[in-house]
Amino acid sequence: MSDAIDWQHRLARLRRLGLHRGVADLQPKHKVPTKKAGSSGIEEMVPGWVCETRLGTCFLAEDSWPLSHRHGDSPLSAALAVTPTTLGRLADLPGSATFDLRQSVFIDVETSGLSGGTGTYVFLVGVGFFDGDTFRLQQFFMRDVIEEPAMLCLVGDLLDRFEAVVSFNGRAFDLPLLNTRFTLARQPRRLTRAPHLDLLKPSRRLWHRRLESCSLGSLEQMALGVHRAEEDVPGWLVPRLYFDYIQTGDASELAGVFYHNVVDVLSMVTLAARLGAVFDDQAVAGALGGVDLFSLGWWYERLGMMDEGEAAYRSALSKPLPPDTEHAAWQHLSYQLKRQGRRKEAADIWRKVAESGESRSFYAHVELAKHYEWQTGDLPAAVAVTRQAMALLEKISSDRRTQETLAELAHRLRRLERKMARQSREVGC
Repeated sequence: MSDAIDWQHRLARLRRLGLHRGVADLQPKHKVPTKKAGSSGIEEMVPGWVCETRLGTCFLAEDSWPLSHRHGDSPLSAALAVTPTTLGRLADLPGSATFDLRQSVFIDVETSGLSGGTGTYVFLVGVGFFDGDTFRLQQFFMRDVIEEPAMLCLVGDLLDRFEAVVSFNGRAFDLPLLNTRFTLARQPRRLTRAPHLDLLKPSRRLWHRRLESCSLGSLEQMALGVHRAEEDVPGWLVPRLYFDYIQTGDASELAGVFYHNVVDVLSMVTLAARLGAVFDDQAVAGALGGVDLFSLGWWYERLGMMDEGEAAYRSALSKPLPPDTEHAAWQHLSYQLKRQGRRKEAADIWRKVAESGESRSFYAHVELAKHYEWQTGDLPAAVAVTRQAMALLEKISSDRRTQETLAELAHRLRRLERKMARQSREVGC
């Protein structure tokens, strides 16, 4: 009995301190921002409406475009022309798995910070999807943190209608952060095991050798033909604009944030179309510059698409290339030919590279030594190119890796010399 009395005393003390058991009697600490005189609410700046849900209210903006609408260099319909098999490759799905854009959402979030973590709120979620002969975009916005449960409820209901997700860096940022908010709001996580086409990774594979940055903004300007209007705001400024709105209730600057989110989503559609066209259409691939073609050849090679990889390497080598890239293209092409058993063609490349006499051509001498020893039986030629390789390596550096390679070549040279001596003795007999 004394224990029960003691517990009641403790409970009463906690209540006096402002703590409560359960949430039924708690009052929200935040209210929707009150507009100051002369300021504009979000409903006045962005076409949309306030949605009522079982968990409260939030703001929803919606727009749609016909598939013929051009965003940058291509119509939105171009994304649907990409084969599901190619989209599966872009998404790194296993085997021959396919990816269906008709069953996918394009998602982009705007947040109260760029570092992520449980203290970072997602205040705007843009979700785009193909719907018949249109592309629709819904933007869910919380006018204050009290509206987060309602916003997440609406977002979750929409995401549950789809089987896959498309994003730009969403695998590392958007989806984990959004699902953290779902968890904190005690709502189910969404699309955690769904096929995910994160367009950042394939974009880097294709363009990182040529572009200083593979950010979405950079790709828009350098590869997609997208030009943002003046009302756009830079991504780094978005959190501050939202905090200003929370404090003042003035949404004058948020129209630019909504516009920024719209363009991000539409640019993902154009980017998916562009990447897919490079894979599916040889004419599109052939129009790439030499550096991008080399990257494409490397990508094909990684996927085991040897014929396509060889074509891309040869096309790259037919165009102007920086010396390092040209050298790498010859090396990759020769190794690919060697793996296919086309050793004579590979040897022709190694001889061409070896004749340059450059220090980085030592690999060609090594490969020629193997070719002469095991394929043609020309041991004197194998000895000669091995010595040339050693001479080139001695000029490069004296680091550990170089010394290890030199030791291997010295071992090869001694073996070749013993082999030649043994052949000479046999001939003499």
